[in-house]
Amino acid sequence: MKKCLKEKFAEWPADETGLKCNPTAVQFQHCLWKEYERSCPQSEQKDSKRCNKLRAALKEQSTLKKRS
Repeated sequence: MKKCLKEKFAEWPADETGLKCNPTAVQFQHCLWKEYERSCPQSEQKDSKRCNKLRAALKEQSTLKKRS
């Protein structure tokens, strides 16, 4: 959670865009979900094609973010 609290997210647009939800809140919630998924012990992870694909994508995102 500390990582997500320190994260910089896109701010609410100043102009009228028709957004009904605050993008910062959505991005914060998504950050929490990604951290939850990344920290899940392997013994608790499902071994399904969908879950494995999701974990691989999260791992790749994390690797790309560290490089930039």
